[in-house]
Amino acid sequence: MDFLTKLETWYSKALRGFINFKATVWITAIGIIVSLIVMGTLIVPNLKKEIIGTPDTDWMILSVNTHGNTLVGQMEAQAAEHEERLLSKFGNDIKYTFTQIQRANQATIMARLEDKHEMNRVWKAMEEEFQNQPGLYFWVGPWNPAELPLPDPPHMRLIVRGGKVEDRMLLAKDLMETIREKEAFPRAWTEPDVHMEENIVMVPHVERWQDMTKLGAGFLPFDITDLSRVATDGKVMEYINIDDDSLPIKVSYPTGTLSTKEDLESLPIGVGDKIVPLRAIVDIKLDEAKPRTYREDGRDLVIINAKRNKGEDHLVDSSLAQAKEIAEEYRKKDLSSLGLTSKPMFYFEDAAKDLNDALKQLSTALALSLLLIFLTMLLQFGDIGHCLIIMVAIPLGIFGGSLSLWMFDSTLSLNSVLGIILLNGIAVNNSIILVDFILSLVREGFTPKEAAILAAQKRLRPILITSLTTILGMLPIALGMGEGGKILQPLGLSVAGGLWFSMLFTLFIVPMLEVLYLKRKQAKLDQVDMNEEEELPVVSTPVEQEGVQLQ
Repeated sequence: MDFLTKLETWYSKALRGFINFKATVWITAIGIIVSLIVMGTLIVPNLKKEIIGTPDTDWMILSVNTHGNTLVGQMEAQAAEHEERLLSKFGNDIKYTFTQIQRANQATIMARLEDKHEMNRVWKAMEEEFQNQPGLYFWVGPWNPAELPLPDPPHMRLIVRGGKVEDRMLLAKDLMETIREKEAFPRAWTEPDVHMEENIVMVPHVERWQDMTKLGAGFLPFDITDLSRVATDGKVMEYINIDDDSLPIKVSYPTGTLSTKEDLESLPIGVGDKIVPLRAIVDIKLDEAKPRTYREDGRDLVIINAKRNKGEDHLVDSSLAQAKEIAEEYRKKDLSSLGLTSKPMFYFEDAAKDLNDALKQLSTALALSLLLIFLTMLLQFGDIGHCLIIMVAIPLGIFGGSLSLWMFDSTLSLNSVLGIILLNGIAVNNSIILVDFILSLVREGFTPKEAAILAAQKRLRPILITSLTTILGMLPIALGMGEGGKILQPLGLSVAGGLWFSMLFTLFIVPMLEVLYLKRKQAKLDQVDMNEEEELPVVSTPVEQEGVQLQ
């Protein structure tokens, strides 16, 4: 209790000196304006943006994409090399890994970290280690098996539309490779994948089959298909139950035996007492799969996406400008070598459209909340001046919340903006307590200055208690404690940091502004009274006009 008493005494003295200082008004006004300018030009634009935070995870993904492979076994061998490279470089940070082969040109290596708090460091180091190469592209990022699919917009979105689907694919592929070659962005990919998959097509020599049967060939054309499957990917023949687990029995050639079309053509086939190559029985060729049609909002298109590495958000603007220059130069390029039979077009779109739309909607909600707060106070006080003084706490709180997000490397997201909206209602409470008590003391006969100092001293404890309980209650959320705490961390930071900042400055600025406003208001009333007295006419009585003197 002694501490609070001393604090009240110190606060009243400090407030009196603050109010008496002649340059206080100008310093306060300049300080608020500079703070808002700094917030609007330096802090908020440099905050990382996301729709909503993602929960913490200890899983990392290394996606490997290539082209030119025709067999899944080829991708298995390449994925094994990259997995070994990953473990040799980051073995101390990884508990274990496993690999999934999606198709002949795509694989995913999953790595579980020893400590999820090292995620950002490992993430950045993996991106530096696994750089894209011609014909080999990597994607690195976290993965949480429990999280909902949330939008993670790229930094660049280039649309290719119009013309035939094959031409769109060719143009998008060439344009993406141009952007990669000139290193505008370290990561670039397309939706859908423009690298066509190749299928192995076998056409039996039917006209020779009767002769081969006479020579002792005891197989049919579909048997050749089974044989080629065994020779390439392997074939599951049966399942066996061991300790309640169903395990496959797979027949396959050793890994790497067949890796090219020529290897498959040379596969030995027994025909009677002779051995002939497979190409003597069937005609083998590689056929590109038909391009996939990708449609978005009723538009048939191909999207070229690109993104900077982890921690390089500050380079996005320069990379995007470079990509636009590359695109303009590409428009002047002679594309006859691509063999296009139609004329697709390409243009840039806002890559973070969903995020920007969501933030605009929340900005509208923020403005509406400010209007409702103002109207509510206007009904209570009936004076616009008092309402505006009370609302000074709001820009101070917004500045404090934005500063907290920036200092703790947090993000501007739905949760952080919701925290700012919540902060507005809490921040004005302190101002309302002060202004209401000041007005009540003025009505009792106190001067504005003495009323402000006494009200601030008497209401210091309630303000501290209400503010500190809210700040301390939000502290676990602001620190991101608990599983999934990272999702709500921006909300906790914006509320706790903004309220702390707003409370400290409100305790001095609001009483000072209220004293100035009440003094000016009283001076105007005194001036009106003086003017009314000067305008009153002097009227003589009839008795005085007749010169009669009253006894």
